[in-house]
Amino acid sequence: MVRFFDSARVTVFAVALLSAMPAAHAACPDMLNDFNRALQSRNLAEVLRAEAAIALDAQCGNWLGEVKRRRAELQVRLAERLAAQDAEYEALLVAADEADIFWRAAAVLGDWRSKNRRFVEAAIAYQRALELIDNTTKTPNAPDPKITKEIFDKAVHARLLAANGNGAGQMAAFVPTPKNTRSGEMAGTFAREYRGFKPTAVPLPITFDTDSTRFTAVGAASAAEFLKALVEQEPPVVTIVGHTDDRGTHAHNMELSGNRANAVAKYLKDNGVKARIVTVAKGKTEPLALPHPEDFTRDDILALNRRVEWKRN
Repeated sequence: MVRFFDSARVTVFAVALLSAMPAAHAACPDMLNDFNRALQSRNLAEVLRAEAAIALDAQCGNWLGEVKRRRAELQVRLAERLAAQDAEYEALLVAADEADIFWRAAAVLGDWRSKNRRFVEAAIAYQRALELIDNTTKTPNAPDPKITKEIFDKAVHARLLAANGNGAGQMAAFVPTPKNTRSGEMAGTFAREYRGFKPTAVPLPITFDTDSTRFTAVGAASAAEFLKALVEQEPPVVTIVGHTDDRGTHAHNMELSGNRANAVAKYLKDNGVKARIVTVAKGKTEPLALPHPEDFTRDDILALNRRVEWKRN
């Protein structure tokens, strides 16, 4: 696991802040010293108290963004130390995520909710992490693109499982992708790029009635969202790939996956998409690559493999 809290980094942070502070403003260095002492001792109550004082100070408040980021890092580290079923775990992660500045908090919150089979909430948390990663103000140093891809994949999986009603006591649900708060464009799993990571395949939560090409209610909502993304991004070619789970014969699954891809293509054409649309049938020949399949039930894996993908050219 990557360590996101490091006492050496805290010391460097303190020196940098204090050296940049105007000498005439004596109260601010004291506030920052208080904050850093609390941070180094991992005293969350004192960290929060010091942060509140910094937020009220006109000059010291200029450092509030970095202070929030450090506080969120501490909350994530404290959460990771708790036992897996500790009731305080999620509360700490939610508090860190509410800092609205630290992508790691949202990603770990997504992991917790996914582990507890709350896939709707997990998908929301993962997509929030992606948006924070893409925000250069809130995340000056982007994580490795491999980490971003991992979060993207988790967001996709959570959306698919929510769409199939695989959550704990949950009905099938459509989880929309958010909008980028700065550009207004679609973000989440539909973003064009995330600072070094470009999605090349986007599994879509377009679900169908059993052994049919008819959209479910969730599938219709997802198809409408896909249409909106294509209208916004205007790709010259749209490649739609149909997949099935491993039940049934090869011939039947090839036919079904092709028909479902064609059903999506027809919907797009009927609703004004002018791009050239290519459909591909894969049947059960290309199950979704899962780095940790043991984290999923048999029903989960069937649902994840029963999908339509947008291959981005």
